[in-house]
Amino acid sequence: MKILAPAWLALSVLLASCSNIPVASTLTATLVPVTPTPSPTPMPPIAHVGGSVPCYADATKDAEILAMVEIGDGLEIIGEARAGNYWVVQPDGIDGYCWLESQYVTVEGDTGTVRHIVPTLIPPPVAPLNIHAEVLCERDGETRKRAAYALLSWEDVASETGYRIYKGDELIIELPPDQTSYRAFVATFGAAHNGNVIFYFEAFNKSGSSERVELQVGYFCNNSDYD
Repeated sequence: MKILAPAWLALSVLLASCSNIPVASTLTATLVPVTPTPSPTPMPPIAHVGGSVPCYADATKDAEILAMVEIGDGLEIIGEARAGNYWVVQPDGIDGYCWLESQYVTVEGDTGTVRHIVPTLIPPPVAPLNIHAEVLCERDGETRKRAAYALLSWEDVASETGYRIYKGDELIIELPPDQTSYRAFVATFGAAHNGNVIFYFEAFNKSGSSERVELQVGYFCNNSDYD
């Protein structure tokens, strides 16, 4: 036992010195969340026109014109219809949107995500309004016979393709849209004459015709009207 004492003593001194060495503290790592960079929101396509272009209430030129789009307006495209033949936009000053013919539009941006909008069916127009007639007693331009004419006029209606005028059961004329007057032949005669004639009026478009409106016209032409 005396032989091992120095070794034991040295080991005791070593253990005592080690117990005085400070122990390093445990480090706590703080995780910082990484915020992903958002992808830029694609800009909506913009419609530019090359002049003064009508914007219709539906995807057809028979519809009412709600606004005129001018050069420099730069309107956002909301939708399309009729296989891209019309672009849907919303100019200032109207409720809802209207339809531009794509042939007059230059598009800036991608239209791949533009939604398809089904156009509504335009109803037939209302009948012509406020119809009047003025009788004219004149000589026929070819025969020089005494004749009576009716100068017919009416108020324009919306969404019409044109107007039809009947004399009795006979269709005498089909007129273009927006026309609001017509000179109709009534009769020829050899002397002073009076009588009555009935005209019927209707407006029409691709969806059909309005109700017919009747106008009875009485006339009297005496000999002094032709002097």
